[in-house]
Amino acid sequence: MLKKYFQLALQTENKYDKDTLIRDAFNCLFQAYRLASIYLGLRREEAGRWGKEIRRNLPSNLRREFEEVIKTLHIEYYYNGNYPRENKELKRTFKQWLKKTEEYISKTNK
Repeated sequence: MLKKYFQLALQTENKYDKDTLIRDAFNCLFQAYRLASIYLGLRREEAGRWGKEIRRNLPSNLRREFEEVIKTLHIEYYYNGNYPRENKELKRTFKQWLKKTEEYISKTNK
């Protein structure tokens, strides 16, 4: 579904709608990271909803990765709108983050 959402963003003519859809697509990836981190905390009986609680409960290797995701996907891309603007680079970046997200979810389910 997320891939279709991203494709819709790329096909959208209105620059404001396109910007919103792209930001939302990257934020959906962030939310997947966040939920996977919360789930890991629940399995370890150390649940937290956000921020320091979630990060504190992650193993150090996942904590660093989650912090990068907060800074990049959530703050830079979603809040600030500082994502790649050229379609080719945007597609490449989205594909990379999608792969990283899938790998992270896999790591938290071990």
